[in-house]
Amino acid sequence: YETRALPENLRHTERPVESARSEINACDALLIDISDNPGGGRVTETGIAYALNKPIFVIVKRETPYKEVIYDGVAERVIRYNNYTDVTKALTEISLLN
Repeated sequence: YETRALPENLRHTERPVESARSEINACDALLIDISDNPGGGRVTETGIAYALNKPIFVIVKRETPYKEVIYDGVAERVIRYNNYTDVTKALTEISLLN
């Protein structure tokens, strides 16, 4: 799979939501880390992926509070981690080919 990161400068474009939709639409799935900011744009990006029927995988550091009602309701899986080794292990168990 190709890895793409949504550019930080999307919020400075004239139409940031449309730009994010275009980027997410080009992806097979959304992998989103909400550890540093579980609200705002992350919720918007998750909603866009959900509307586009993209699989959503959320990663979040253990003990980080987040809006479970939003993310748990749309994510294929929420992965709580202590370090990125935990994330790598969990992601190797996931197949997008199902």
